[in-house]
Amino acid sequence: AIIATEDRKVFAAKLEEIGEKVAESAAATNTEEAVQAAKAIGYPVLIRAAFALGGLGSGFAEDEETVRRICKEAFSHSSQVFVDKSLKGWKEVEYEVVRDCKNNCITVCNMENLDPLGIHTGDSIVVAPSQTLSNEDYYRLRDTALKVIRHFGIVGECNIQYALDPNSEKYYIVEVNARLSRSSALASKATGYPLAYIAAKLALGSTLVELSNSVTKETTACFEPSLDYVVTKVPRWDLRKFESCDPLMGSAMKSVGEVMAIGRTFEESLQKALRMVDEKAGGFDESVCHFFSTDEDSAPSLPGSDFKTSSSGECMRGGCGRTDSGAERQAALLEAELRRPSPNRIWALALAFQLGWTVDALHEKTKIDKWFLSKLQNINDIKRQLTQLTLDDLTRADFFYIKKYGFSDRQIAQYLMNSPSAAALSQFDVRRRRLHLGVRPSVKQIDTLAAEFPAHTNYLYLTYQGIDDDVSPLAATPSVSAVFAGARAEKREEENAETCRDDEDESLLRRLSKSSSARLRTGEGDAPGKQCFVVLGRRRRQETLRIERRRSIEGREMQRRERDREPEEKREEWRQRSRDELETMHEAKASKKGDSRKTRIRRQEHVFVYRRAHLIFFSLKDLSVLAHQ
Repeated sequence: AIIATEDRKVFAAKLEEIGEKVAESAAATNTEEAVQAAKAIGYPVLIRAAFALGGLGSGFAEDEETVRRICKEAFSHSSQVFVDKSLKGWKEVEYEVVRDCKNNCITVCNMENLDPLGIHTGDSIVVAPSQTLSNEDYYRLRDTALKVIRHFGIVGECNIQYALDPNSEKYYIVEVNARLSRSSALASKATGYPLAYIAAKLALGSTLVELSNSVTKETTACFEPSLDYVVTKVPRWDLRKFESCDPLMGSAMKSVGEVMAIGRTFEESLQKALRMVDEKAGGFDESVCHFFSTDEDSAPSLPGSDFKTSSSGECMRGGCGRTDSGAERQAALLEAELRRPSPNRIWALALAFQLGWTVDALHEKTKIDKWFLSKLQNINDIKRQLTQLTLDDLTRADFFYIKKYGFSDRQIAQYLMNSPSAAALSQFDVRRRRLHLGVRPSVKQIDTLAAEFPAHTNYLYLTYQGIDDDVSPLAATPSVSAVFAGARAEKREEENAETCRDDEDESLLRRLSKSSSARLRTGEGDAPGKQCFVVLGRRRRQETLRIERRRSIEGREMQRRERDREPEEKREEWRQRSRDELETMHEAKASKKGDSRKTRIRRQEHVFVYRRAHLIFFSLKDLSVLAHQ
């Protein structure tokens, strides 16, 4: 199956047996053969190296000169290249499918790229589940995916990528990856379905019916997850370290990482993700846009700098998009960015909406589906409305409506300050007003079945689109389990302790178990601790901690009421046990009086962690996992 999916000639022949098609393609072992194949297929074409990951050595060519240039690089990575008919501008859709040895098949997740075909899926913003497919398109592609995995005889997991014509029902199969891939990891995180664990079990001969659903504990693994939320993946670049790299996005992957955000609407999850991928971004905001010069004789400027310099020496500030030469050059740079996208495309779209571009005009330039553009326009419309209001004008309903679209307190303060009648505001003022009106986020659970069955996992996220919380309060009794959080925090190896330090918060030390992993795990056998995605930043950390503290207080109150109903003998036994624990702790402290002050502080903070609702502060600049056990 692996050979059949990797060899394009065999791959096309196998698909033809079941009536499916791939784009017209030809293989070449030298540059002249590639040039002849491109002429036979017709320009434009896609040139890519065989058996290469991440689109290495690939590119689109519209003439013979470009074909020769791309082939020179492609043949440096492989002895064979493929020349494919270009499908640039079509929709790109992916399905994750699993199959067992008894021919049982399910689709775990389908995903849709915001960017059209022509940009590597690793460099594109990806949304799960798909948002713009009709019901007919969804099930037609799903049936095709099941038919393909059965025909290739794949046991385990595979990823199938489609190119879908947005103006007709025509589609092609781009490729089939008979293995776990980057998209598989995203699908597993997005749905809570443990793809890696299930694929390994299926490879060992188990069936989907035999394996249990690790989330519900009541159903089998032979089910298709149902999502009542939207997941958005945004790639992250670090081009400062690669000055000679071409910043324009294409068929070769250049991003170095990605973030994933969860929300009840596309706008909410997108804005969460954008805040994590760029520290300066409040969300879908033109204030952080940076443009690359598209002049051939000028070196591209790097993202993150405050000022850009064009080939003519004119200075352009990224924060406002204005240039010394005026609006005409600004419009030209913006149009070039939209036509030939770089990592700054999403910020360029924000600037375009701010400057009055319409959905139709942007669709014509970018080929992004109008549904996505209309959602981005919704965010811009709310920004405009906020500039006409003051903080006192915002009601409780207004706050919930604004939060539905993913606006943070910092964003709200920023746009309210633009109002002529508004005084100087900070995010703290907005937060106080919001809490005064009783606007607080809810904790929602990823249960893979949209609440059809009770879930036994604590894979959580925060949203303002909820009436109540999906999880019960924390127990008041301290746990002996390790407390850990997946983090790129400041670490210090001192007696198996880890420090998470924040410039604005007190540092806390927590004891780590050597067997505990700091990464998010969604496989069978996970510890029954709490795992939740949180958008980083001091305010959101405080929001998470506030929720957990409130839950801990509620839990202690429940335990107090339960103890009041117990006989006096049991209550006295509990009091004696507490006194014994305190005496043991004080004896341990007294026996270590010779320790250094640092060690005593660490022990006290350790006691705080275990005896104060098991809460920790942590500082990160990307997506993180806060886990409570």
